[in-house]
Amino acid sequence: MTTYTAIEPPRIYPTFRFRNAATMIDWLRDAFGFTVKARYEDDKGVVGHAELALGSSIIMSARRRKTNTAPLSASPAIRAASRSM
Repeated sequence: MTTYTAIEPPRIYPTFRFRNAATMIDWLRDAFGFTVKARYEDDKGVVGHAELALGSSIIMSARRRKTNTAPLSASPAIRAASRSM
């Protein structure tokens, strides 16, 4: 008898920031077969957020920020922990 194990959806979503997120998203789609699940652009066509899937895996993508830090990484506890590594 065959036993089937349910595959859990991903719980961690890697996030990548690019200077030109629109070009990178198109390249990931064309080169590797990623499916664009969501893509939010401003009125100039700059990608603020995108979600791409490859099979059951999902990655997030957006344009690079000037500081390139997320609000969570700015917390004192995270900064202190990263200094000790």
